[in-house]
Amino acid sequence: MDTYTVPTELQYTASHLWVRREGDTAMVGLTPYGQERFGKIFYVGLPALGAPVAFGLPFGYLQSAGYGLTQLFPPVQGEVVAINEALWMTPHLVNKAPLDDGWLVAVRLSNPAELAELEDAASYEALILGKAEPRGDTLPEALTASTQPAFLIDERRRILTCNEAAEKLIGLAAKDLQHGPLCAELFGCHLDDAVATPITKSGCPGLCSMLNNEPVCDAEYVVTNASGDETTVRATYTPIARPGRPRCAVVVLNPQG
Repeated sequence: MDTYTVPTELQYTASHLWVRREGDTAMVGLTPYGQERFGKIFYVGLPALGAPVAFGLPFGYLQSAGYGLTQLFPPVQGEVVAINEALWMTPHLVNKAPLDDGWLVAVRLSNPAELAELEDAASYEALILGKAEPRGDTLPEALTASTQPAFLIDERRRILTCNEAAEKLIGLAAKDLQHGPLCAELFGCHLDDAVATPITKSGCPGLCSMLNNEPVCDAEYVVTNASGDETTVRATYTPIARPGRPRCAVVVLNPQG
């Protein structure tokens, strides 16, 4: 395998982003290994200045030869205070100088303590060399046996696993789920590619965060199970860090009434 530059002064994510803290701000970019995986980058979409940055919501995207259109998910939370405007005309800078002129955004940190959840250089190098210890997709222990339905979802809102209470709620075992977006599994909703608007098949109010990229919390939905039975639930969303893995989140559904 090729040798990749992994500076020790930076921190990293399993999604191949690097982070450099500068006071109350974090500079964010794509790692040398990451840019090689993407291949030639044709376009970089970046947020507006002042835009909020939150876990689970993309802050930008790349158009590349290797992966087509790919969303970028943030390693930290806060507010965008600078973007690399040079990438609009010269996106190949991400390939040519990913650690320097090809940086992406600067984020004013809302919680600097979140930096402790990122990978250090040694952990990231082990990850890209395939030497990191494999880790399964599991719910936190307290939720595994909980009577409240709970799901583990990835950055793109796809179901990774769920507990027994969730299986009972939706009438399907975890192994039988399609492991697509949470909204599609629970509400039977999807995006109509022709008109790019949510199509709902159940009692979902059409405000599903998994469709319109808004945080999941303090929202009520009607879940339709495999037998057609409906249950009103309130959803709460908690981002969690997993060493050596992309960030994910736990969604807990509290049946109402």
